Amino acid sequence: MTVNAFRSKFVIPDRSVIQWFPGHMSKGIQQIMGRGRRCDVVLEIHDARVPVSGRNPRLGQLLGGKPRMLVLNKIDLADDKCTKEFVTALRQRGNHKVFAVDSKVQYDECIKKEILPCMIDLAGGMVPKKGISIMILGTPNIGKSSFINAMRRCYLKKSKIAPVGALAGVTRAVQSKITVSRDPLVYLVDTPGILEPRIDSVEVGMKLAITGMLRDYSVGLELIADYVLYTLNKHEKFDYITHFNMDAPSDDIDNVLRCIAKRIGALMKGGRIDYPRAAQYMIVKYRDGKLGRITLDNIDDLK
Repeated sequence: MTVNAFRSKFVIPDRSVIQWFPGHMSKGIQQIMGRGRRCDVVLEIHDARVPVSGRNPRLGQLLGGKPRMLVLNKIDLADDKCTKEFVTALRQRGNHKVFAVDSKVQYDECIKKEILPCMIDLAGGMVPKKGISIMILGTPNIGKSSFINAMRRCYLKKSKIAPVGALAGVTRAVQSKITVSRDPLVYLVDTPGILEPRIDSVEVGMKLAITGMLRDYSVGLELIADYVLYTLNKHEKFDYITHFNMDAPSDDIDNVLRCIAKRIGALMKGGRIDYPRAAQYMIVKYRDGKLGRITLDNIDDLK
């Protein structure tokens, strides 16, 4: 199959599958407003793969008067060149201090050497006896808790304290202050991921879905897997051919899932294909970066 034979646009039959705003998000907004007034600095964390689509503009309005910094996380899953372009473009806007990190590595150099000094600088340059308090904001499943744990590894040499999970919505309420440094004394406050109440763009909704910001069951495993396939073909990332024991690239998700099912033994009685299991396998491989590093947004998406 040639590249020209792939779909040029992703179409879904029912736009309602990408609407998701659980009750804890509405409650979380109120908690953020209340606790945020007592914080010194706001730190927004976003997935480096979707630095535009994955950024909820409402978050910038919640605590607009606070000094703010922006961290693009999960850079190990994004295209390195694109990440550098986004960091440069965001810094040129002058509204935020901008950093790019991989909070899952043992010791990220940026976290260790740049981010804490920047926090202190934004808080006024002096750390009072009571310490400084940093509130972390972001959408679901973009690594807020992993970032907190990374800070603790760097400055306290301690294991994780913030809950980390692969599902959107692990943190469901504003957490108490978590100490990440004692000298100087710095606290981070984790918050639930907040999405916009309505996602009007199919493209944006599916980007959020394949990066794990929406609950898989609210969208559908096979639909998410199909968008993964569409994305891989669009960016000419064909490692999936080897991973799934295929002869050539394909734009037919049923064909791909059949190959995956045979590859991993996802078969039911009578030899029927277990499509949800095969789809989940494909999604996990993509989210783990096994099928290629892809930045889903374009620099032109910045407004």
